[in-house]
Amino acid sequence: MTHCSEMELLSDWPWHQDHRFYKAANNLLYRVPLLKNGKSYGYLLVQTENLLEVHDMEGIFHQAAVILSYHLEVIRNQEASAAGSRLGTAMERYLKGNASRKTVLEFAEALGSTFWSTPYVCMVSSTRADAWDHESQRRRLREIQDKLQDHPKTASLESHHFYVMNRVYSLFPIPEEEAKERRQYENYARLCADLMYAWEHGAGAGTCYISKVRMRMEEFIDGFRECAEAERISTELGLSEPVVMFADLEFIYLFKHIPQEVMSRYCSYLFRPLLDKDGEYAGEMMHTLETYFVNNGQVNETPRELFIHRNTVLYRLEKISGLLNLDLKNTDHLLLLKLGLMFRHLMPPDRQA
Repeated sequence: MTHCSEMELLSDWPWHQDHRFYKAANNLLYRVPLLKNGKSYGYLLVQTENLLEVHDMEGIFHQAAVILSYHLEVIRNQEASAAGSRLGTAMERYLKGNASRKTVLEFAEALGSTFWSTPYVCMVSSTRADAWDHESQRRRLREIQDKLQDHPKTASLESHHFYVMNRVYSLFPIPEEEAKERRQYENYARLCADLMYAWEHGAGAGTCYISKVRMRMEEFIDGFRECAEAERISTELGLSEPVVMFADLEFIYLFKHIPQEVMSRYCSYLFRPLLDKDGEYAGEMMHTLETYFVNNGQVNETPRELFIHRNTVLYRLEKISGLLNLDLKNTDHLLLLKLGLMFRHLMPPDRQA
């Protein structure tokens, strides 16, 4: 019991995350921050009249702070899990046409207002067959949180995970400085995906589908649809990557309604001078061109993936440029090639020539 008022107790707020003595209304108090996995859960305040007594009991106060932090974290995780479960159910009902968008957003808001104040990405993963019952799902979600909290780069993340249509749906905050540059946020998202699934399934055994960066709460539904679309497109194309970014497939998503006859004529006109060459030569050159684009025009990355010398790649690209009468340093010409390669992936093999 203390005779200090709330204003007196909170003197010099906000406080530093360290333990120290301070005075409030002529009362001596000892303050210990409640920290767990990089998150602050408040402070333990001990009022005393005897400074020597505090020094003797300091170890006990710190032990008490550790215990309090642990239980506060458990309570917080349970609350987040319950909110996530309700949001997952609302999302499933929404997708089936049995709930409004407004209802879903109300449940999303229950996840906490601080989460939606930062950029984030949405992630959808396939689940194991034994994760279809509710108990297995809860156990699976606890494993995900535990794994993320064990890693120094994700321990302080306020991520959320729940089930929708027997898929694990996750929301990951992205640091402001990393959200501005695509390569940085993609690397961050891939790290989260690896931690969540590779540790259990083994490399290449599972697939995560990741949305573009989202900024507001109401956008998480669109993020979910981007993940679902990435899964659909990658399945149609027979992709086997462990992590699939919607941003990498967005061109395909935008042009998916173009008739195959139109795509076939475009590819035939664009690539005919190359495909009319010897079959083995044409195949080798097309593979080089595709690898070059997969690596975003990085000449140093392309030879590593093809296991050939950098000069060989440069020679092949020069020959391709001459045959197709296109300049690989011209952005308009690069767009033409990007569309052609994308159309080839969308068509069955017998129509790619």
